[in-house]
Amino acid sequence: MSDFPTSAVASDRLFFAGDDGLHGPELWSTDGTPEGTGLVADLSPGPTGSAPEWLVAADGYLYFTADDGVNGRQLWLGLPDRIVGLISVTPKVNNAQAYAINSVVRLISGGTAGAEVTKTL
Repeated sequence: MSDFPTSAVASDRLFFAGDDGLHGPELWSTDGTPEGTGLVADLSPGPTGSAPEWLVAADGYLYFTADDGVNGRQLWLGLPDRIVGLISVTPKVNNAQAYAINSVVRLISGGTAGAEVTKTL
């Protein structure tokens, strides 16, 4: 069992990290049917994948961390049918984790001083 959330439900869809053998671990979603299951986005093209982690849902949105191969592990925002984009965090946060409490999503990172709250959305 992993130490981070690997799935979340947002807008009646289950989001999860899936690997079809071509894209590596990427964000997938399903409505519970074979026809309604598929890759949401290939954030890191190629067989390595973006390895989505820390999937949390709040107010119908999906927040998760992923490594697109360019920006390191960052926080992303998703809707049921698409990825809206990378949430800009300054300063840049590596090895980010996200969690939600009462629809407030917080981003933390493991810095040299341990876990720190770096962004409240």
